[in-house]
Amino acid sequence: MSFSIWKEDKENSQHEKAEQEMNQFFDQLKKSQNTPINGYKLTYRDNQHKFANSIMKAIRDKELLIVQAGVGLGKSMGYLIPIFTTYNNVEKFDNIVISTSTIGLQQQLLTDINELSNMLGLDIKVAIAKGINNYICIERLDKLLLNSNQETREVLKQLKKEINKKNTIDKDELTNIENKIWDEIKMISRGACSKCSYSRYCLYREISKEINKASIIITNHDYLAKAAMDKREFISNADMFVIDEAHNLESSIRNVNSNIINPNNINRTLFYFSTILTDSNSQRLIEELRIDLDDFFDQIMRRGSGYYGANSQERGIEIEDCDKIPFHIDKMEGKIKRILSKLNKLIIISQNYYDEIQYKYDYRINNLKELNKLLSDILKKGRSDNIYWVNFLGKNIINIGYTCRNVGKFSEDIFNKKVPIVCTSATLLDANGSYEHFKKGLEIDKIGATDKTVVNGHIYHSPYNYEENSIFYYDKDISHPNDIENYKKDLVDKISELLKITNGRALVLFTSKSIMDYVYDNIDKSEYNFKIMKQGQESNNSLSQKLEKDVKSCLFATGAFWEGIDIKGKSLCNVIITRLPFANVDAIMEAKTSNQEHDAFRVVYLNDMIQKLTQGAGRLIRDKKDKGIIACLDSRFENYMDIFQKVTDFTTYTSDINDIKEFSKTNITNRDGARGPYGPRKIKTKTE
Repeated sequence: MSFSIWKEDKENSQHEKAEQEMNQFFDQLKKSQNTPINGYKLTYRDNQHKFANSIMKAIRDKELLIVQAGVGLGKSMGYLIPIFTTYNNVEKFDNIVISTSTIGLQQQLLTDINELSNMLGLDIKVAIAKGINNYICIERLDKLLLNSNQETREVLKQLKKEINKKNTIDKDELTNIENKIWDEIKMISRGACSKCSYSRYCLYREISKEINKASIIITNHDYLAKAAMDKREFISNADMFVIDEAHNLESSIRNVNSNIINPNNINRTLFYFSTILTDSNSQRLIEELRIDLDDFFDQIMRRGSGYYGANSQERGIEIEDCDKIPFHIDKMEGKIKRILSKLNKLIIISQNYYDEIQYKYDYRINNLKELNKLLSDILKKGRSDNIYWVNFLGKNIINIGYTCRNVGKFSEDIFNKKVPIVCTSATLLDANGSYEHFKKGLEIDKIGATDKTVVNGHIYHSPYNYEENSIFYYDKDISHPNDIENYKKDLVDKISELLKITNGRALVLFTSKSIMDYVYDNIDKSEYNFKIMKQGQESNNSLSQKLEKDVKSCLFATGAFWEGIDIKGKSLCNVIITRLPFANVDAIMEAKTSNQEHDAFRVVYLNDMIQKLTQGAGRLIRDKKDKGIIACLDSRFENYMDIFQKVTDFTTYTSDINDIKEFSKTNITNRDGARGPYGPRKIKTKTE
């Protein structure tokens, strides 16, 4: 027998042992009937066991597995159990990277890993990897101590005591620090650390060392993308990647690759060169370049404003609800080429002023070169390396934002590795009930050219009883969202009625901050015996805690609250979705549609909307005892109901408000006292 065959047989034998150990653990769970194992309880779920088997196969065969796991399945334990048993039995399986979408979920994963370690009696070294901006710079803290008022000094002194007591500089492990102070004391960049007089004793250096020593590294998608770009050691050494909440990975990659072209910074750079290049030719060149650039940014601002104006009239959106507003450079090519010609001349002139070392490292020269590169790229239009947009910072203040057009480089750095990779989430399916939209977004569909096996995993449904415990109400008669004035008035009336039906206990999700403000300002709060809160009044974390503790309270929210919020029990029995979450036509969405030969709306906008809608609806049922109502106040929902039914576990749908009243009376407000003589109704299901 050759050495390679012997080695393969040995590895197969080790994987078989790991699988046997995993199945024995699940069998023990099944027999234990919730009896604690080593002091910890874990409920046996059949779908979780099947999910774990699919993970085990991906580990053994080094597959790229894409798999949807419904709410309540316990997907973190579902992938951790096979990881633990493989770690315990397979020799070369020592470095596992698990990435999730938020820092809060990183902490929850750490808790799950510690519990499972105790249950299995395995000691695995774990580390959390976060971006450098999540840690305190002691040098900056001490400088602020010397240059702040008495009130701030007292806060900082207490913070230093806490740092010394807990031996940590991690923001999440310290008492809440207000944003104004945090911006002054957080770490900025690894480059600054190399020159820091505190670096020898810095806790961040120890954190970095611990990451490279750990067997399981828990990170977040932003940090994972940045670490892959920087070719960090823990990425290159990984024996497995788990991408949890994988539906957010593409946006994280684009966030990490985003930057801006700032007109103020450009003007400061030109002013600097005007002070050192004092001959008349250089002065004239710099002044002409400044005028051309001002005109360029002015035209970009007008084109972005025109785009926003057309969309706001049609869709009823405010500029504060817009993001990444597209612009086009038609008929501007000549101007951009003239700017590039003058930039090149200025770069050459400055080269004669500096010595070789200064020229290479002066950031102002690099600013000119970077601007030259970006304007050259903008000229390529649809063939550019980046996607560009305009950001409005005020009435006449803008900058130009940009990010990578394609995310294929990340796919090369991570997905092509010859190690097992698992992408999982509760919302990976597209409008066709497939994983294709997810795969295209991350360019995983191009991996077929390599020897990496991409597996479309089974869809594992939630174990919760959606049929009995939930009802989905859609309003067919509400004004169309494009009829903005009537729609806003209707929203006030409909939301008011729905809040009364459940006596509060509601999360109201908006797609527009301006419409949220309108409804909040116009709803008659004196009619209710519960509190209505609005996003922006306090931190998101504080609002979530208040919504959970004050059982009858309500929260009006946008953006971040469409996913991630996890409130079980009677505090959240009514999720109201005010509008189907179709994306605004931003620069990234426009770039994606331009790549589609057929049915761009369905491929890009509809798939994106369905995923966001599923995330929003997923805020309702978070536990097997949860009962509640989803209400969609968008008359267009009926057109997409069949698609929504394909990708979610909701089974009971109605457009009759009396069904909602009856459901609430029976399941939600039955302990609140009588709420009106609603007659029994037959509730329609999707099978009828």
